[in-house]
Amino acid sequence: MIAFLVDEKSDWPEKLHYSHRIAEALQNSAATAKLLKEVHDDIAALRKFKEWLNGRRIRRTFQNPDQLNSEVRGALGAWLKGHSDSTVTVEPQTKNDPTEYLKQLANQCSWIDIRAPSSKGDGPLCPDR
Repeated sequence: MIAFLVDEKSDWPEKLHYSHRIAEALQNSAATAKLLKEVHDDIAALRKFKEWLNGRRIRRTFQNPDQLNSEVRGALGAWLKGHSDSTVTVEPQTKNDPTEYLKQLANQCSWIDIRAPSSKGDGPLCPDR
């Protein structure tokens, strides 16, 4: 697993920051203590998650969509080099009807292994298979 996160130094749009929810609520006279706590907790949880990722060296950062594209392509290329025996080699039957190809692709790629830090901070919640 490699996580791709926005670089802290990037010029990211304000409306995509957690704190934007507070600014928007203030402008609409809808700010509440509950919202402030939610945003505060969300920011703290994100910080803790980033620290967890940093400790496992499974994180890459990007500053814009083009750089993210490049990082993901590079990571996938490196992964494919190490897993050449498991690459998808299915070709569509016809150029006009990709149905069979999509079914085979879904069968080969329809799972995801999600892991999260335990509440004690000592490893994944889901043990290795």
